[in-house]
Amino acid sequence: MSGISYFFNNSPRYWPVLLACLAWQNIQAESLFAGSTTALSLGMQSNQNNQTDDQLLNGFSNIDFVAANGLHLLFSANALYDKQSSGNSSGYTLGIGNNPVAPINYSLLYDYWSNQSDILSHKLIADIVLQNNHWSLSINQEARTIFLRVAVNNAQLQNALIALDVSSFILNSVGTGLSLAYYSDQGWYAGTDFTVYTYSADPSKLLNPSRIKQIISSTARDLSYGLEKNYWQTYVGYSYKIFNLAYTYGASLSAIDNSQMISHDISFSSFFTDSFGSSVFYSQQISEPNIISRGLGLSIDYYW
Repeated sequence: MSGISYFFNNSPRYWPVLLACLAWQNIQAESLFAGSTTALSLGMQSNQNNQTDDQLLNGFSNIDFVAANGLHLLFSANALYDKQSSGNSSGYTLGIGNNPVAPINYSLLYDYWSNQSDILSHKLIADIVLQNNHWSLSINQEARTIFLRVAVNNAQLQNALIALDVSSFILNSVGTGLSLAYYSDQGWYAGTDFTVYTYSADPSKLLNPSRIKQIISSTARDLSYGLEKNYWQTYVGYSYKIFNLAYTYGASLSAIDNSQMISHDISFSSFFTDSFGSSVFYSQQISEPNIISRGLGLSIDYYW
């Protein structure tokens, strides 16, 4: 069953198909430059692990173009360079939506991500936001198809799949999320969101070392720990004229082994002129057993 079919068969029937963008957690240019015709953001982030010498370098770009009738066309791309363990990865996002500050904001996104073909992800994200001057409520759903690269011949694969009662190593998943945020007249704001995921097959079967490790690549096995059972985050921030300061706390539970990952993110954005600004951000991720990854990044924002 394809990811799109799985999405429609497992989503609540009373939800409209036309939903909208995930509040731009990873593509923040839309909300920063809502009144602009075009917005461009370019950035880079460096990460390092406390238990290895593994260093990651992530580059990204975001574009928000306002077309006729206020329609927003959205594009994001990123590339991750890992010179030691899991290789390089890249991805992009395409989207369409209306004015992000409209009382009813909607959009639809397609997201692609790949790590040297060891693991591929196709995702369709739909979300609708109801908002006024102080409150924002968002309901979103996503459908994803994940491909895990097979590392053996067909005969071995067939026997292993029969033993595991798994039809294939194409996993389909559906995510359902709810977000709530409040914005004060004094510039303070806070919000929280929670997302749960369901899968077409049990992802924890990837842990079986006597069978699974023989039929998928080691890199695909390592990266599969990023498959989440649920994700929760809360954030607080303050905006005043030309700057914005925000802190985000996040927690996710792995669908593979129920291990937890905690994240802390701090960002500071400033506007130097009417069309030019920049952001600096620090991130820390803590996963079991006491693996800590820290990152520091910078983005340059231009809008006209």
